[in-house]
Amino acid sequence: MSIFPMSIPFLSGPGSIATVMLLMGKYQDNIVMQTGLIGVVALVMVCALTMFMLSGLVAKRLSPTVATVISRLLGMILAALAIQFIIDGIKQAFF
Repeated sequence: MSIFPMSIPFLSGPGSIATVMLLMGKYQDNIVMQTGLIGVVALVMVCALTMFMLSGLVAKRLSPTVATVISRLLGMILAALAIQFIIDGIKQAFF
């Protein structure tokens, strides 16, 4: 059984932080674009919060069998992502 808050690193991980920093630097002279970027980040945060708040309701309505299947499927996806990240790291290190 794998338990991992998969969405947290995707929301606030190094990739998303670097993207926001690069875009803010690219539009440092354009306050409208910077405001739009902050608005988009806020919208993503509100959407994530909404999904997190609704997850309890969805979990209550699922049968235990379906919840187990979904949990194991997400665990497999997480394992595949981890293996792919390892393979990509090895490729970059040696090739």
